[in-house]
Amino acid sequence: MSLNLEKIESVINNMDQKYDANFGDWIRNEENCKIIAYHLKKYVHLYPTHDFVVVLKWVVKDWTLRSIIILSKMMLISEIESEFETKIDILQGLIHTWHPAFVAEFIISTCKILDESIKTTYIRNIIENFTTDRVQNILKEIGDKMGSDFKESILCEHTTNSQKPKKQKKKQLIDAFNII
Repeated sequence: MSLNLEKIESVINNMDQKYDANFGDWIRNEENCKIIAYHLKKYVHLYPTHDFVVVLKWVVKDWTLRSIIILSKMMLISEIESEFETKIDILQGLIHTWHPAFVAEFIISTCKILDESIKTTYIRNIIENFTTDRVQNILKEIGDKMGSDFKESILCEHTTNSQKPKKQKKKQLIDAFNII
């Protein structure tokens, strides 16, 4: 049975009522994003990626982009080389349904803490499941905030790779990606 937003909400509400607590309010308060990132970071590899994506989407549901970026940087991107594929899957799931302007801002902001050696790999992987049109829109939103050579390289590579067979993501992960 897959995890979904309603189940999370129900479990948290029951827990809060049973223990006269306000954990649900606390964890969904974006002012706590740094503390939440610190604690959630420990669980990235302990749970199935699709469940982690659903939980993360539940936590940040009403947050500002700024707070989501802070959480993502601290929890996933600061040490992205460790468990790279899992962290990329989580980030893909987080941004999958976002407007291209928000994805562009997310990429620009998160790339600031990455070494040059991994930046292109990070971006290439984070957008690999998007259509070429969507990638073009994201790159248009990025504008001149990153080098034009970089954008051309990413688009050319994405177009080439989109014609190759992709590794299939598990259905549960795709379902988690599409949660709004």
